[in-house]
Amino acid sequence: MQTQIKKASESMERRVSHMQQEFSEIRAGRANPGVLDKVKVDVDKVEAGMAEYFYSEDGNTAVYVENLTEAALAPKDCTITGLSVTDESDIKLTIDGIGPGSNISDAVSKYGCKLDDPKNGYTYIEDSGNGEFYGEITLFYNDGIIYEVDVDFY
Repeated sequence: MQTQIKKASESMERRVSHMQQEFSEIRAGRANPGVLDKVKVDVDKVEAGMAEYFYSEDGNTAVYVENLTEAALAPKDCTITGLSVTDESDIKLTIDGIGPGSNISDAVSKYGCKLDDPKNGYTYIEDSGNGEFYGEITLFYNDGIIYEVDVDFY
């Protein structure tokens, strides 16, 4: 049992280190801890093992949090496992320069994304390093232009 816990701990440390590196490359329109201040938290606690979405009042930004502990936690103490940003959000999220307002063909040429329809739909960019799966980026587009970016962290 201790061996499994140690392996899981080491794996998590590698993943956290990788995500810290990825986060260091993200540039926000307002680069400060208050960037998510407009996200409305409407619960006092998140039960153990549960997850919640919190949205900005205008609906253009969403944060997904998970309580990975065995006790109820305040939302601010949970793990952020997802972020969704539309083209009308105060947060400007781009991945290697591709984000809301970009042409979906840029993502296709850069990442080899597969499109069922070149005009409207969604596609995925899977982020992996050293053979491990770390997260996923979903690009939603209309008329060939990206209007929403969802990032899931695992």
